[in-house]
Amino acid sequence: MVARVEQARGGARPAIACAGSGKTEVVARRVVHLLSPGKGGGLAPRNIIAFTFTDKAAAELKERIVTRCREALGEVPGLAEMFVGTIHAFCLELLKSETPKYLKFEVLNEMQQGLHADRHSKQSGLTMSTDLAGVPLKRYKDTPHYLAALSILREAEPIESALAGCSVVAGLEAYRSLLDERSYLDYSAILEAAVDVMANEEGLRQRLADRVRYVIVDEYQDVNPIQEAIVWLLHELGVKLCVVGDDDWLIASSWPQVSRSRFLCGTMPICRTRWSPFKLPERSPGQIRKNLDTRSPDKGCCCTRALAWYVTQRARRLDARCRGLRCARGRTARRVGAAVSRRGRAR
Repeated sequence: MVARVEQARGGARPAIACAGSGKTEVVARRVVHLLSPGKGGGLAPRNIIAFTFTDKAAAELKERIVTRCREALGEVPGLAEMFVGTIHAFCLELLKSETPKYLKFEVLNEMQQGLHADRHSKQSGLTMSTDLAGVPLKRYKDTPHYLAALSILREAEPIESALAGCSVVAGLEAYRSLLDERSYLDYSAILEAAVDVMANEEGLRQRLADRVRYVIVDEYQDVNPIQEAIVWLLHELGVKLCVVGDDDWLIASSWPQVSRSRFLCGTMPICRTRWSPFKLPERSPGQIRKNLDTRSPDKGCCCTRALAWYVTQRARRLDARCRGLRCARGRTARRVGAAVSRRGRAR
């Protein structure tokens, strides 16, 4: 898979593989290929962005990229100018460097966010909101749930009709006003502000288009809708895209079905969100898989095909593993695998 991803050309390209299969190595080798003169396009380090999901993963990827670049290319001038980090870190750096308004803003971590909401419980909308039973929310006790709900409303794609009459929605506007008045940003506000400036400020869009040529996203299955909007806003500027992930490992439990459908059907997402109204091609050429059968049923809607494909493939993999067992329980395991396989085909 490493060689195929290194040599891949063209637009958006997903690479799907299981845990421990070398996805980080693939990303590092891809960066080396892009920096290589001639065959890889000869990009400068500042032309490449590599997104990861955690700071720890970013540190590991940085070390791997530096090691592989030195092995293949020697000392690369300007390697420190390549951005390798989380989407939140990229957005914060973008806001601080491109938008004067946000130079004076400070970032609240989760503990500071809770204390701030408790201290300004009425202004933040906390004590003005109610639960489903109509009971007003209380400071300290309900603060974590209230802030979690605000984050979901800002980062997901809420159904407006289902939220009619919800007091937390009104509290969201109050909370936004409080943050802006006090010159604070929480993690969701960073993403919201970045999407706003990337979608509406033409000068910034042009500077990004001139600088960024390639974006790589690791652990793409865990990207939520607003983070995905940021990736595709970059893609809209002409930036080429490579995403790496594992459809069997989803930690963003609020939207796993979308991620799984997107991976298993062999499509890159169509970003139809409230942040990015543009439309992108449904199917991406050259999807790369490792140890996976890329065929899917021809009939049914996208989600139905994805579910049927997923159940069938999981049953086949389990059945294959069971057939390979060499122990006293081998026959029982094979019968279990066959039963799972039959249930998968029935579905």
